[in-house]
Amino acid sequence: MKYLFCLLFVVTIIGIVSADTTIFYPTQDLAMYRQCSPGTCSWGTIRSGAGTGSTAAGSNEEYSSSWGWYTYNYRSGLCWNTSTLGSAATITGATISLYGSSKQDSALNSLSSVIVGFTPTNSAALASGDYNKTASSLFAPKITSANWSTSAYNNFTLNAAGIATINKPGISCFAFRSNEDVSGTIVEGNGNNQAFIKFYPWTTAGQTKDEMLTITYTTPDTTPPASITNLANNTATCTAINWNWTNPVNADFNHTYIMKDTVWYANVSNTTSYSNWTGLTGGQTYTISTKTYDTSGNSNLTWVNQSAIPTSCAGAPIASFTTNKNFLRIPNPISVTDTSTPTPTSWQWSWGDGTANSTTQNATHTYTKRGKFNIILSVADFNGGSNTSAPMSVKVVGYENYY
Repeated sequence: MKYLFCLLFVVTIIGIVSADTTIFYPTQDLAMYRQCSPGTCSWGTIRSGAGTGSTAAGSNEEYSSSWGWYTYNYRSGLCWNTSTLGSAATITGATISLYGSSKQDSALNSLSSVIVGFTPTNSAALASGDYNKTASSLFAPKITSANWSTSAYNNFTLNAAGIATINKPGISCFAFRSNEDVSGTIVEGNGNNQAFIKFYPWTTAGQTKDEMLTITYTTPDTTPPASITNLANNTATCTAINWNWTNPVNADFNHTYIMKDTVWYANVSNTTSYSNWTGLTGGQTYTISTKTYDTSGNSNLTWVNQSAIPTSCAGAPIASFTTNKNFLRIPNPISVTDTSTPTPTSWQWSWGDGTANSTTQNATHTYTKRGKFNIILSVADFNGGSNTSAPMSVKVVGYENYY
């Protein structure tokens, strides 16, 4: 009589080798088999029938007799929780590693093991009924009994079809079978013969010899570069602004996106840290807005802004004003009108009577005592230029027209 075993287990991630390589270890495993009474199952019958039981994982066995009847055939499936990879990951390589424990090939002339597809009814609760849920296309080169190590891991490097089977956002399942079980061909021996390839099953004590799925992968870069820093107006004339800044140090920093006021102005490379604006109008406010991009197209959503006003090309202001009268009687007010040039931005009116200055461009004032007072206007512009007018005298008389 003959036996042929393969093993089944469920696995989840518990270790990370590096940023782009993850090792997954099992949390459960199971071996499914089909058993026949002696003298009742041919090789074809025991391979195609339903599973009849399950046991602890760890072997791939076959017993044979000279009469060509088969008593056991074992198959093993492997299911890993690979959801931590995420749908966006690109898998570049994957290896299933099984630590050999023993082997025997008394009559079958180089029994070998392979990795194939597996679609259990419930990957979280494997059962004997999953015996016939294994596929036949090879996902890795076979390992013969002669090459099976019983003192180290035996590695099955998955091919493109095997890698495509990995379910990145969920559970990834594979099956461990004998190549003879997959192909349907087997070499008969004489007498009561047994052949097997065994490996260590999962244990709760640790991962010293546990089954492993090692996946190498890349994930899309979703981290934007840092923003530019030290943005400043280095030199400004009445028609130009030269913006300067410090670029981020991120290795994948690609360019800086620039807006002039609210309109796109330019994209400057990662080796450029300035933007020279010319043809401007003195006295007008200009705002630069920037954000950075990397080589993957990720944008830093934080805008870095700065405003500047070019100096007036007309030079410093010259203060001057007019009054609506230079002789008045208490309590009549006096009005003053700014005639300064070219474009002052602040005003200080001194009334000469000790009262507080007025700061509006055009002002009125009411004197409360008689006398002669000098009105003086001081102006300044946005560039810091300033000027003070010549005093203008005003005469204030009382109610009875004397002073």
